[in-house]
Amino acid sequence: MLRKIMLSLLLVCTVGIFAQDLKFGHVNIQELAAGMPEMKEGKAKLDGISKQYEGELAKMYEELNKKYTDFVAAKDSLTDAIKARRTQELQELEQRFNNFRQSSTEEVQKQQGELERSVMEAIIKAVKEVGDENGYVYIMDKNNTLYISSTKSTDVMDLVKAKLATRVKTAAPASTSAPVKTQPVKPKR
Repeated sequence: MLRKIMLSLLLVCTVGIFAQDLKFGHVNIQELAAGMPEMKEGKAKLDGISKQYEGELAKMYEELNKKYTDFVAAKDSLTDAIKARRTQELQELEQRFNNFRQSSTEEVQKQQGELERSVMEAIIKAVKEVGDENGYVYIMDKNNTLYISSTKSTDVMDLVKAKLATRVKTAAPASTSAPVKTQPVKPKR
């Protein structure tokens, strides 16, 4: 009988330990990322690069279109050798246009990926620090969770934003001696 009482007491104590106030938190990662200065600067830079690529592609297209129009207009009066050479030139221009379009798209996507990775690393580090400093068991992303209890989970957005702001402020003096390279993000369509 004493053994059963002791076992029951042990179980109650163990359950009591696990029933402590476990702290759960949540954040909105998309909102955090959108508000970060690196993301804003990166998007602005990426927009500028994209416009440069678009301008260059427009020039290449105009050149290709003009040569094609000229070729079609003069095609009947040209010898077979000249037709073959101009057809070859048009094909080469079209190939360069397509190659440049593909490489510019890949470059923009690469820069977007680098920026997003950099921003996510900073957010994850800040979330981990907030969790460690404040005793949270879990901090979840609101956008990837089906349900979050408003009474059992705390919105820690302000704490993470403050941690990110502190990181930016402490990094600012270092950036005056050596420029920080940021990679822009291509807007999702």
